[in-house]
Amino acid sequence: MPTNKDCRNAVSVWIATAEAAQLFDPEQLSDAERDRLTRLRSPVRRQEFCVSRALQQHCLTSAAAASLTHSGGLAALAVGPPGSTIGVDLELHRPRRHLSIARFAYSVEEADWLAAETDERASLFYALWVAKEAIAKALGIGLIEALRNCRLLRRDGVWRGELPTRLAWSLTVLRPRADLSLAVAIVGPAAMDISLRTAEWPPERDVVWQSVLQLSG
Repeated sequence: MPTNKDCRNAVSVWIATAEAAQLFDPEQLSDAERDRLTRLRSPVRRQEFCVSRALQQHCLTSAAAASLTHSGGLAALAVGPPGSTIGVDLELHRPRRHLSIARFAYSVEEADWLAAETDERASLFYALWVAKEAIAKALGIGLIEALRNCRLLRRDGVWRGELPTRLAWSLTVLRPRADLSLAVAIVGPAAMDISLRTAEWPPERDVVWQSVLQLSG
């Protein structure tokens, strides 16, 4: 995936920290969103809602494609070019029975591969999870379908992927920090020529996150 600034199809990905909740403006919510906020009883979920909507209010323009997600008190927003659909997912790493979940949710080949990756198993588990969540959003399919039909493997240091679509696609998985995984998927003709910008807010600043994988098809 190109990252030069001359590339015509710019994709921007932001992460908002908990401080963004202080910049949230409830007056900008739609009636449906305002009703949703009033029904959120969990303080954690209310805080994540405020962070994600503050980020949306700060960044979102009339772009043709956008996707919003949150996890662990943080939020992420991806904005893409016309002629594409986009999906983003963010996951805070937590202690889990990664291999047991992989045996249930991933393909046999993926689960067997993770079983052999003892040193990186947790981080690779999350790389696959956020990738499949982002793909599901970009393709407009359910998560279960994406978990079963999107296959991602790394063999001899090389990643390969299969997606249930004939459209052009691109997928990037990043690790903003050691306990956080993020994926952005773009589907459509624009996916073949992407320039990716990554930023954090507030305050807004360009950042470089560790790259886990970049694939296209």
